[in-house]
Amino acid sequence: MLLTVKPVLAEPNVSLPFQLVSVKSTELHRYWPFLRRGLENICEKIKPAPDWIPEDVYVGIRSELAVALIGSRGDRQLGFIVYHKLERPHSHLTDLFLWCWWAIPLRERIPTDNIPDCMLQGWQYLQSVKKAIGAHRIIGISSRPGVIKKYGFKFLFYTYTYEV
Repeated sequence: MLLTVKPVLAEPNVSLPFQLVSVKSTELHRYWPFLRRGLENICEKIKPAPDWIPEDVYVGIRSELAVALIGSRGDRQLGFIVYHKLERPHSHLTDLFLWCWWAIPLRERIPTDNIPDCMLQGWQYLQSVKKAIGAHRIIGISSRPGVIKKYGFKFLFYTYTYEV
């Protein structure tokens, strides 16, 4: 599914519209190299490593339990979002779980990419999905508090771990 979104924060030199492509499970092989690259980058940055590996995300998308969105301008892929519905075990409320959100590294960006606009468009799309599925809230786990605060996320709780 191809979604064309008008830029909201577009700089004057941005000529191509931003697009979000919802990756169908049958087309996953076409997008997997880009997704895997970003997922591996996420895993390298997070210490300790997350409890998932890129192949877990592949299985989630392939089995249609998770949704991947690729953001691009023209044929230039700029980033992706992976999310899924999550039902709380006791209240049975539905949440939208933001599994991964990644953009190409700074060294690869060019001014016409306008990554802040792409991120905003992705965030607005997630909000519309939340509403469409009747989710109570959008949740995610991140070791980078500055990034999530920018989009209005609120701190919920600390997680303590003890390695045995």
